[in-house]
This record gives sequence, structure tokens and C-alpha cells, in this order.
Amino acid sequence: MHRLFLLLLALCLPWAPARAAITVTDDSGRVLSLAAPAQRIVSLAPSLTETLLDLGAGARLVGVDDSSVALVPGTARMGALGRWDMERLLAARPDLILVFGEAGRDAALARLSSGRGIPVFYSNPQRLHDIPRLIEQLGALSGRQERGRLLARELAAGLARLRPPAGRMPLRVFYQLWPKPLITINGHTFLSDAIRHCGGANIFAGLPAPSPVVSMEAVLSADPDVILAGDDGPEPFAQWRRFPQLTAVKHQRLYRLDADRLHRPGSRILPGVAALCQTLAGTR
Repeated sequence: MHRLFLLLLALCLPWAPARAAITVTDDSGRVLSLAAPAQRIVSLAPSLTETLLDLGAGARLVGVDDSSVALVPGTARMGALGRWDMERLLAARPDLILVFGEAGRDAALARLSSGRGIPVFYSNPQRLHDIPRLIEQLGALSGRQERGRLLARELAAGLARLRPPAGRMPLRVFYQLWPKPLITINGHTFLSDAIRHCGGANIFAGLPAPSPVVSMEAVLSADPDVILAGDDGPEPFAQWRRFPQLTAVKHQRLYRLDADRLHRPGSRILPGVAALCQTLAGTR
């Protein structure tokens, strides 16, 4: 009788559907829910691929973008931004797709999410402190939650140690993403936040586009104290050496940084930010 009573009581209680085991909000504001950690992941950015490897979730990768192939040799290649191989991507049967930056606005990937129900996680951290949160989210999505928390704490602590001494005037910095056309960054990017974190001030922080094209005249007018560039492009400073009156040229403050370390907002960014801080500190 007691068991019968409990059964009848359960049948009378309001029914509620089981909640998803994992729920995160990505950088587009979309809520992503998985019933269980993803088992077949496609990563379409090196920063996301590196982070999965550091989480110990590399065995779950069934496809990567072309730039990540060197990180996981033998994994299926899915193409590059704007040229995704959708047939190969579908053949990989992913239960989670990870994208970064401009790829988040790719119409074909959006159709996979809306039309075929494949979860797509969009990453676009705009501040350094967003990256530890991203690591925790990827840890949860890949079933490496504890490892994700550990890596996130280590990164946050490492970034905190890089703070420059208080009271110093910030150095005016021009960050050159590409020389021709002349592309830089605005203030709503993790790279600009890294410059601020290291005691600099991005001279084009106020521009509306994240990666705006600027003129040489605008750079000359701003007269930066330092010009920085990544090392993944052509020789970046020849055009500036023609202007010896430019403060950065006059004081020989033209520096190339390791783009693979600094341009990838993931678990391996700390050495890149440390090198940036060391570079700016050495100019004073």
C-alpha cells in the first residue's frame, strides 16, 4: 500500500522536463544546451583547437580548420573562413561546432545550427578576462569541467601578475595587423585590452569597426610612441622608416610580436601577453 501511495502521489505532481546537463551562453548571447558533453567536435579556429588540446579533449576532435591542421595532424580538414567544406563537415557528424570571430556570421554555419540542429558555439572574447570564462565553457562542453576551471584560474592569476606599476602614463600604441591595406584594431578587442593591460593606449580604440582600415596620414597625425605588429605578415615597418620624425621611428620603437601566441584568445595566450608587457616596459 505504501508503494502504491507513493506512485499515485508522483502521478499527481506537476511534470517537468529534464533539464540539459550542460548550458552555456556564448559570445553572441545564444544559450547552448547539451544533454551530455560533446563527443564529436569540429573546431574552426586554432585558439579553440589549442584550448581543447590543453583540456585533454583532443580525442574528441573530428574536424578542424586548415590553420589548426598542424596542431592535430591527420584530423579532417574543414577549410578556412568563407571556404568551409560543408560536405566534409556534415560527413564528420559533429555534435558540436566551435567558431571564432568572423566565422560566427557565416550563413552556411548558421543553417547547420537552425536547419540541422547541430549546436554551434560562437567565441569572440573582447577582453582578456573573457578568456578564462571561455576556457571554463569549453571544459564544460567537452566533459573536462575540472580541468577547465584549473586552466582558467591559472590564466587569470598569470594575467594579474603582469600588471605594470601604477601611476605611469600610458604609451600611445599603434597595432598594425596588416601593412597593405593598413589594418589595425579598435578598443573592443582582446588585443586592445592586452595593450591597455600592459600599460599602453591604443590610438585607434575609438573606431567603430573591430579591424578597421586606416590611412597612413591618420597614423602620422596620431604620432604613436610605439608601433607593434604581428610576425605572420610581410615586413611591417618599411613604410614607417620613411618618416624619421615619427616618435616611434625616432626612438626605434618598432616591434614584432609572436602572432601565434598573442592573436589566439585561448589557453596559450599568457606568454604572448607577457611578451607584449615586456616589450612595452622596455621602451620606458
